[in-house]
Amino acid sequence: MTLTIVAAHGDLLEQWRAVHNRVIAPTQLSTEEVAERAVRNSLTVGYMDGDLVGNATVRAPEDGVVTVIVRVLPEHRRQGHGSEYLGVLLRETHDGMVKQIKTMCSPPTSTDSYSPCDTASKRRCVTRLTALPSSN
Repeated sequence: MTLTIVAAHGDLLEQWRAVHNRVIAPTQLSTEEVAERAVRNSLTVGYMDGDLVGNATVRAPEDGVVTVIVRVLPEHRRQGHGSEYLGVLLRETHDGMVKQIKTMCSPPTSTDSYSPCDTASKRRCVTRLTALPSSN
């Protein structure tokens, strides 16, 4: 099985939106909102042997910190797809300008829709800030 990650442009933005709106059900995005995010961020979709398994957002660096968010469809969770997807994006993201990478993902025990972290429900997602070794 091979994970293929493709930049979400044109018609693929609708696939990116479909994954987002299914995984993050409380925060439904319109086509226009996704198009705006695609200007600010790097959006990708991931396929395992041709089947859509998830999407990701890599936000532009702010103060040397890049945010990487991977979303995996419920029927494809617990099979290593999210870990593989995240690993590929982390390797691609690491360059001399990035000092830390912030990752956000659903906890491994979650089978429900992902909801953004908030102080009322800390179990909804895991946020991790990882310092990268200097490239000197």
